[in-house]
Amino acid sequence: MKNEVSACRLGITANSPVDGVVVIDTETTGLEPGKDEVLSIAIVDLDGNELFCSLIRPLERKRWPKATETHGITWKDVKDKPTIYDVGNEVSDILENASLIVGYNVNFDMDMLTENGLPNVNTNRYDLMEEFAQAYGKWSDRKCGYLWCKLEQCARHFGYEFTAHNALEDAKATAYCYKMFRDECARAIPEAEKRDQKKRQIEEQFKIQEAERRATAEAAAESARRKKLVAKAACIAVILGSIAVFLNSCSIANGDILGSLAVMIVSTIVFFIGFCGLFI
Repeated sequence: MKNEVSACRLGITANSPVDGVVVIDTETTGLEPGKDEVLSIAIVDLDGNELFCSLIRPLERKRWPKATETHGITWKDVKDKPTIYDVGNEVSDILENASLIVGYNVNFDMDMLTENGLPNVNTNRYDLMEEFAQAYGKWSDRKCGYLWCKLEQCARHFGYEFTAHNALEDAKATAYCYKMFRDECARAIPEAEKRDQKKRQIEEQFKIQEAERRATAEAAAESARRKKLVAKAACIAVILGSIAVFLNSCSIANGDILGSLAVMIVSTIVFFIGFCGLFI
């Protein structure tokens, strides 16, 4: 794989079901669910067998020129086709009874169907576009994620050639790519586990080194604080000692022997404290 994918993420794909999986694709009048309408729905199983495929007549729009440039569907193609409400129950039954709904940007397809009137379906989904991008997409600093790849690019990677852009062919291509990608993820897990373990070891070592660095920095800061306090204490002791010497001189000059002796004792103690403080 081009990008490094965690073993956990690979495992999710590798362990995804194959039995009962359905693959869906739609063609629409545009890209805004709630504003645009569904024009075609195709559902296949993982072998590409058709479970449902029909053009859909929109209820409001009759022109969608930009979308037509992509899929070629016009009002003439769908004017006599069923509406989403005509096929809603059949489509919902297929999706509800599936073990997993796979699609290439499957959330767009499902949101579009729901916004167009299909009952909400609670079956789990798997977005092949999102997972393939994690493995092979180009990183975008602006989006802080991997850029999505087109279905054609995904199909080419797995050697699946198709040219028609319609819901049925897209669904068949997606089904094939899902199976191939699932197998590829399973094969990539052992190497990913080794890589993940090495990353964890590096992260753990970094945490230990960071803790030691913080402890050393804190010890140095505490030592500097204590030295600063001792220096202040020494300065105070020197000042007090100087005052004591001065007082002692005054006492001797006035003949106060006891007072002089007391001042000398105090002066000695103060000098001793200041002297010791310089070496702590």
